[in-house]
Amino acid sequence: MKKSRLFILTLMVMLMLSTQSAWADTAYVKLTAPDESVSWIEIQGTIDGTDFEVFNNYDAAIDPYSTEGIIDLNEVWSDPDGKGTHYQVTSIGDWSFSSCWYLSEVLIPSSVTSIGSSAFRSCSRLTSVTLPDGLTSIGESAFAGCDELTSVIIPSSVTTIGGAAFASCDNLTSLVVASDNLVYDSRDNCNAIIETAANKLMVGCKNSTIPAGVTAIGKYAFSSCGLTSITIPEGVNTIEESAFSGSGLTSITIPEGITTLGLYAFSGCQDLTSVTIPSSVSSTGMATFYQCPKLSSVTISEGVTSIGYGSFIYCTSLTSITIPSSVTSIEMEAFGGSGLTSITIPSGVTNIGMGAFEVCSDLATISVEEGNGVYDSRDACNAIIETATNTLLTGCMNSVIPETVTSIGDGAFFSCSGLTEITIPSSVTSIGDRAFMGCDNLAVVNSEIVEPFEISEGTFSNYDATLNIPDGTYDRYINVSSWNQFKNLKDTYLTVTVTDAGLATLYFGYPLSIPDDSNIEGVYYAYSIDWFDWANVGFINFNKINQKVIPANTGVVISAAPGTYTFFRSADEGESISNNLLQGTLEETNVEDIEGTVLTLGHYYSSDGSYNGDDVAFCRYYGNYGWLEPNKAFLVLPASSEVKALGISFNDSSTGVESIESGKQESVIYDMTGRRYSSKGNLPEGMYIVNGKKVFVK
Repeated sequence: MKKSRLFILTLMVMLMLSTQSAWADTAYVKLTAPDESVSWIEIQGTIDGTDFEVFNNYDAAIDPYSTEGIIDLNEVWSDPDGKGTHYQVTSIGDWSFSSCWYLSEVLIPSSVTSIGSSAFRSCSRLTSVTLPDGLTSIGESAFAGCDELTSVIIPSSVTTIGGAAFASCDNLTSLVVASDNLVYDSRDNCNAIIETAANKLMVGCKNSTIPAGVTAIGKYAFSSCGLTSITIPEGVNTIEESAFSGSGLTSITIPEGITTLGLYAFSGCQDLTSVTIPSSVSSTGMATFYQCPKLSSVTISEGVTSIGYGSFIYCTSLTSITIPSSVTSIEMEAFGGSGLTSITIPSGVTNIGMGAFEVCSDLATISVEEGNGVYDSRDACNAIIETATNTLLTGCMNSVIPETVTSIGDGAFFSCSGLTEITIPSSVTSIGDRAFMGCDNLAVVNSEIVEPFEISEGTFSNYDATLNIPDGTYDRYINVSSWNQFKNLKDTYLTVTVTDAGLATLYFGYPLSIPDDSNIEGVYYAYSIDWFDWANVGFINFNKINQKVIPANTGVVISAAPGTYTFFRSADEGESISNNLLQGTLEETNVEDIEGTVLTLGHYYSSDGSYNGDDVAFCRYYGNYGWLEPNKAFLVLPASSEVKALGISFNDSSTGVESIESGKQESVIYDMTGRRYSSKGNLPEGMYIVNGKKVFVK
């Protein structure tokens, strides 16, 4: 018994949830094609005796390609070819003939009392429709998007017209309301539909005028209607949602007396170039001028107190604007995506919403007037900072984050494509979501933060940028999300100065990338020492590192043009070098703490003890006492060694020995005893050091 009840209950629910099409009745309507041939199109609806209410059966929708021509709703029959029972259409339901693109005309019988929402929406070739006497209701968007419709007469019987009923009818030039209609009128031959009691203009067209006495312009009244110019008379106090959206207006002066601008009131006006907003408007409204790409001149009168949410979003030609001193609030995304290049925040502004200036790729200058008690742009930083919290809320391509800022707000630089480099000072302790998201051209981030904190994955989006971090903090950053997503995570501040002799040494506790710089001839490690004549005279043989990385804890000599070079930490450890003779320092080191005789790259002394003055040798370090600088390479010989200096030989080839003819040599030359020779004289045959390379003179 329980099982039967459950079955019956389930069946009842299924019937209740069935779509309208489950009970749809079928009829056939006459279609006359352009060649005057007649066919019969199946339509769906409900039958009450001989009354037929048309509706859209989405399971068996009318094929839009089969409706080319004229549909005559006076001719609806139970069977094709005008046979069977003749039905009287009383209602055209929601979406009934929507998107019948090829329909050119519809004949509506006097028996129809209502046309539903979107009933003929997007019938883009519909040129003619006659609304019958007896019609009382026209639904929302009933004829919206009927691009070819040119004229409409509203009969006296109509008492309800839904919003946007004739929106986006580009070629509509004539709107007339029957003179005896008690609800609507088209006074003064205005080519518009006005709700008489409310004095609200409900529907306009490209030829409309707004007559005196109208106090409001209704939703979608002129939306996408082809209107290019209009005068809004005194007395109008309200412009409702999307009233002029998508129209062809080129300029508009909003008169004094208007107090309300509705959502999207002038959005999508592709040709609008200038607008004046009166002091009677307290707020510029929400998304009022959204996506007006040619809008370049905006005058906001004193008295306006708020720039509304998204008011000028994506107004890409708006490069400058003066915000009056009366404004106290700039709402979220007010100027987002606009073409602003500079902005000044008045001293009276106490609220700036998130993203008020985001995606302003050309914004280069931001300033807050002196005396603002909530915001500042200290140190000419080209940014908006919340004074009490030291939070940077909005930045631009030229922003410099002051060292007093402790937080970077959500979306502060969001989609700032003009930003190429930014330095984050050590004072910053938090960075909000999307702070640098969409900064596609951000190539260098200089973080001075010593103790990195976690940031969200969306804080940055261009993780191909170089992240320069304080020396010695690599291990911290590599273990903190989302800093560790940067592919070029580099310790900074490790610079090497190459002397006039073209040489320098380097030693570091982490692997370093060798800069791709044509001024660097090579980076070398020491693999052997050749001794000549007696044990205290010789030279060090150096091989070139044939990889892009100096391995960690590897002493090297750099041969380069004089200057300063920066070596960055490498994520690639490189192949280790096992036979390198050079050691090095990671911090300042007392030479006396090193066991043995220390030789560093320095001033050369000849065998007779005279000072030579060229950095072309590894020399005994000041009698083996003193302090070594950090990150320098050196050579250690036994403590018993009496050597004063060892020459340098860079071997770039497999043998490391080059041959030159006597008299062809140039530059500074030394023999194996350290004696210097003039580059202009002839040399005896033998082995020499020429420009830091071992050569054989013959």
